[in-house]
Amino acid sequence: MRKGGGLSLLLGLSALEGLAAVVWLLREPSEGGGLILGYSAVRLGAAAAVLAAVGGLAALAWRAARSPQLAEELEGRLGPRVWGWGLALLAAAALWAALGWALSRPLSFETTQILARPGDWAPRLYQLGASAFGRFLPLWVWGLAVMVQTLLFLGLRFPAQITAQARAGGLLRGLLAAALLGSVGFHWIVLVFRLETFLRVPGWKWYFYEKPLDSRAWIIFGVLLLGSFALALWAGSRPRLGWAGLLLLAGWAAAAQISFGFIEGGGFESLRVKYADGVFSRYAQAAAAQPSLPQALREYEARYGDDWYLGTKPPGVLLTYIGLERLANAGQPQADRETRFLRLTRLKAYAFPFLAGLSLVLLTLLARRLGALKGEALAALLLFSCPSFLLIPTFLDNALYPLLFLGGLLLAGWGMRRASVEIMFLLGAYIYVCLYLSFSLLPLAALAGGWVVLDGWLNRRTRPLTVTLRMLLWLGAGMLVADMAFRWLLDYDIWQRYQTAMLNHRRAKDYVPGLEQTLRSLRLNNTEMLTWSGYPLVILFLANTARTVWTFVRRRAGAADSLLAAAWVTYAALNVGGQTDGEVQRLWLFLVPLVCLYAAREICALCKHPSRAAAWLVGVQLLTALWIFHWQDFYG
Repeated sequence: MRKGGGLSLLLGLSALEGLAAVVWLLREPSEGGGLILGYSAVRLGAAAAVLAAVGGLAALAWRAARSPQLAEELEGRLGPRVWGWGLALLAAAALWAALGWALSRPLSFETTQILARPGDWAPRLYQLGASAFGRFLPLWVWGLAVMVQTLLFLGLRFPAQITAQARAGGLLRGLLAAALLGSVGFHWIVLVFRLETFLRVPGWKWYFYEKPLDSRAWIIFGVLLLGSFALALWAGSRPRLGWAGLLLLAGWAAAAQISFGFIEGGGFESLRVKYADGVFSRYAQAAAAQPSLPQALREYEARYGDDWYLGTKPPGVLLTYIGLERLANAGQPQADRETRFLRLTRLKAYAFPFLAGLSLVLLTLLARRLGALKGEALAALLLFSCPSFLLIPTFLDNALYPLLFLGGLLLAGWGMRRASVEIMFLLGAYIYVCLYLSFSLLPLAALAGGWVVLDGWLNRRTRPLTVTLRMLLWLGAGMLVADMAFRWLLDYDIWQRYQTAMLNHRRAKDYVPGLEQTLRSLRLNNTEMLTWSGYPLVILFLANTARTVWTFVRRRAGAADSLLAAAWVTYAALNVGGQTDGEVQRLWLFLVPLVCLYAAREICALCKHPSRAAAWLVGVQLLTALWIFHWQDFYG
């Protein structure tokens, strides 16, 4: 094709498609009659506007065909800017497609019920947009066609510039930018207009309702948003943080969780009620009964083995709550059961956000040990803005289990660096104690063991495989010795308790093991992880996974890469054999810090100024958390 010919062809084709869109638009008269020939004034106005655009495109195409020099001059001016314009057009096409997809979806049943209620603008606005989309579908198709063929023209006309950018990583950045923008737009539209997209997933129980917000909610959220943005720019730009900076991160994370209580209007009481009025308060109620601690632990199977909730857990959960109850009621231990329960849940509301904030400290230390990030706090910044972290504040799954999980990974990394069997023995005992507290942490054992194996294989030239085998044996020995100690001191049989717990869990969840159930759970669990972790976070994590695979292919993998590989193997096993059907935004929350770590690593690989990108991502995640909180939220 001669120079300049491509531009005239693009313009001419766009004009012809616009003309076809007008014919399609006017194929049938408007419903209920209209101004002229049965067409409404709005439809006639839209057709006139498109015809004007068609005339302009046709005139430009004619001029470009008649004056090749002019077309070449225009293409020459476009050449240096083709990458920026192309990325903008790609993002616009992604958002345009997402908008069309969303407007073609039906409203959820809950939303159709809400439509009759005055003052709820979002469903009515969606209904208006969906109606307009149905009427003017030809114009949406024409717009999408013009954008797609323009992208094709840019690719065919400027291959050298695009190839150069692709080799420099620009193509990956462009595709990721389009995916991030499109996915965020899609998720926000589903939440704001309460579409039934996720409700169609079998087993999805997060129905829409509107949580009332405090009159000062937007002021509180604005302060949180601006403060988080400033913190991300400051902390993310520093290669290393001191202890004051780490404690600032932890404190701000706690403040972020607490702020949602004030956004709702009740402050700490909103956080307390979120747990106290839910089904999971059974653990606190059992602790408020003040059972004898030795008897509760030694006779756990007889006392609680068949309990609907306590029967699905090891004794460590009750031990934790009994300890909290003793602490909360230390000043007045003779109070009645209801008062003890109130004090216990109030202590959780005040203390758990700060305990959860310490996860950011351990995550930053893990990033420092792995040397994975340009700014070691980037992963922690992504964690505190994650919706699942923010909206499940008074549960052990948020406050304690990520801490224990990250502590185990730090201990494993320390032991591998020093090739120390003593540390591995300690790690084995540590993992057993974690399993006494929660069977949810069973993946820690698989992940730590897998990491040791992969790291030993990658370093087999400098560290004999016999050393790796010896470390694994001592890790197992630590677990075995801990098991013997617990059997002797507490008469605790972990295998019996696990079997009974899984039996009770399957009963409570109506879980029937088999291929059909596994496939259903795969869809449900991963959809929950995706939506509650945040689309941008997961997309960046997946991109870094692809980058890590290439690192293994090139035989340049390090400790961070082997940890990611072991995490994927563990996650796959968890999906297939975890016997969990839903609510994994809580049950698997301990895995989210690793998602944040590798999402932050991808930001460092893609961006010249990672702290700026992280700051914007933090803002997007906080807004997503607000939409989930306002129209869905976590409830037990």
